Amino acid sequence: MKKLSFKYYHYLLLLIFLLIASFLLFTIFFNQSIKYGFDKSIPYQLDREGPFIALEGDSMAIIHYITGNQKNGFGLQSQKVSWDSTLELPIYYPLDNSEFQVILDFDFQNQPVWYPPSNKIFAVSD
Repeated sequence: MKKLSFKYYHYLLLLIFLLIASFLLFTIFFNQSIKYGFDKSIPYQLDREGPFIALEGDSMAIIHYITGNQKNGFGLQSQKVSWDSTLELPIYYPLDNSEFQVILDFDFQNQPVWYPPSNKIFAVSD
């Protein structure tokens, strides 16, 4: 019985060794070809990232865009606008190198919010 269990233990160790060796060879061979999630170089290419809008007082806003990349350095492009203007702002999407426009209208009002009374409330936030 002892001889039989040693034989199976030997095969188990051999199987583990082969699996680890196969995994290492696979990862070395496909190191540059496998991409999971997103491209890691994207955070270092922040050219045209934005717009980031900061309200200033009751009548002005500053629109910021991050420009540049890690190699050449980063910068901040800013534009001051008044609330009485309606703007079309470009939005750049680096994953597929596309761009689209959004209309920024400062004529906004807070809507009244009312929820009926309840014993339980579930709230989710980022």
